[in-house]
Amino acid sequence: MYNVDLGFDVEGTHHSILVSVSDPQLHRGAGQHGLHLTVTVGKHDLAGGILLLQGDSTIVGAGGHPRAWLSTFTHANPLYLRNNAITSDCALVMAVTDEQLWRIEDMRRGDDFQIDLRINAVLVSGGRTSPMINPSQYQVRVDRYRWLRQLTNVDRAAHFMVAVPAVGDGSDGMASVVKFLREAESAYRDNRDRDAATAVRRAVERFRTLITLPPTKSIDATNREQRDKSQRWAAVFYSIMGVLNAAPHGDAVTEAVEFSRRDGQAVIAIAMGLLGRDWS
Repeated sequence: MYNVDLGFDVEGTHHSILVSVSDPQLHRGAGQHGLHLTVTVGKHDLAGGILLLQGDSTIVGAGGHPRAWLSTFTHANPLYLRNNAITSDCALVMAVTDEQLWRIEDMRRGDDFQIDLRINAVLVSGGRTSPMINPSQYQVRVDRYRWLRQLTNVDRAAHFMVAVPAVGDGSDGMASVVKFLREAESAYRDNRDRDAATAVRRAVERFRTLITLPPTKSIDATNREQRDKSQRWAAVFYSIMGVLNAAPHGDAVTEAVEFSRRDGQAVIAIAMGLLGRDWS
């Protein structure tokens, strides 16, 4: 539990409302999930008032990763300020996607992580509405083991990120390769799967001119069990080139080859992985 002191100026008088924030609870959804934090009212002197909570959150991962904006949040129900002897609580709800869960996993690197909440509270009391004084960020640390237990109960897609470095002015070297990969991503998001496959083919063909690979004849002439590391990786590279050779070239043969949604996804993922590898 984390204690947060919310300050309000009501008709020239300063009032503090102490609330506590629980550890986050992840609730399974259909592609989009709910990250809930329970807020409980503690000490206050404004019985009969209502507290409305909203704001946004950022994630701070392990290993010096920068902050990443996560989500806005709002109260599931108003927080009623009862007599101090009677507690009341409400849930702060954040919607998080599978991709955001993957991003959290990438940032935390197997360690605990932190959620920074920027709370903008509004107090309704005595028929008047008072905004919060000096909103600031409040830190909630998430234990890695508790988080992993919650993740196991969420049906989510598997994600893995590969960064392909761009070097140059965009028309030469790796920058031109990345340019084609970005075109593939754009086409895929726009449901142009055949165009995505074509852009990936261009990226792989351009990349092929930048590296030195063992020739296919030397690979074929070597017993599978006897191939060295460079031959094995080259075989993988030639295999994806073989698939991408069927991407549209503007000829009758390739125009008849279909590339489905999953095909486009697969060739982009494979190409990203291979082209992001160190081939030196």
